[in-house]
Amino acid sequence: MQEEAFLKAVAVELAKLGFRKDNGIALVNTCRDEVCRPVVSIIDREFGLSFNISGLGGLVNCGKVGFKAAMSHSPEFPCDVDGNLKERYIFFAFPHVSIGESGEVGSLLRRGRGKPSSACGALIAINNDINGGAAPSMDSDDPEYTLLRKKIMTKVSKSPGADLSLVQVTKAALAAINEDLEKLISLTVDPATADYAVITGVQIHSGDQIPGQPFRIERTCDYIAPDQMYAVVRGQKYALQVQTPKSQGVAAMV
Repeated sequence: MQEEAFLKAVAVELAKLGFRKDNGIALVNTCRDEVCRPVVSIIDREFGLSFNISGLGGLVNCGKVGFKAAMSHSPEFPCDVDGNLKERYIFFAFPHVSIGESGEVGSLLRRGRGKPSSACGALIAINNDINGGAAPSMDSDDPEYTLLRKKIMTKVSKSPGADLSLVQVTKAALAAINEDLEKLISLTVDPATADYAVITGVQIHSGDQIPGQPFRIERTCDYIAPDQMYAVVRGQKYALQVQTPKSQGVAAMV
């Protein structure tokens, strides 16, 4: 689903459960790539200025201290049941991938570059490492990348003689990010004193060159392929019923 339409629909559904732009804080996790910034800007418009919990490849890197810092910035509001002050948090997490002009997964045209680039570069590198038989070792000079690689390696199974695709690795990254997000929420959020929502999925980029101008890119549309979508209000879990077409252009590829 086109990302702005998706986030507007999420805002409508969350408003039904009491989440508004002026009474909570969004914690946003995307890859560090600059092409991910538009989705953050849309979240800021719909939900107010957000707290950055992003990491390379979309890895949630800020830990418990980062989560608690973000939560301490939330507006407080009186609960309509007992009048006690509560807080509201909205967690967004989106690893990303691109779809090239000819449908090639991972290819991305970037403004000012004559040849196609890629996204997500970190996940493509991890895909190559896995297919090349790399060990899940850690490197203190490359902590985000090697930790993300280690987590993804626990989520995939590679058959002898068969390479994993970038789509498979991207889905594995989403599974690892979902797991980390849920763990950190369980360690830091008290449903008795706060309501919260979780929105995760894959951000998908597309773009075309402007005819006759190879160094100018017409950014067509970015999409969200949603995954986890729910809210917990006064301790009760609610599924968010956001209307998302089953097949919509490049979004259907992931």
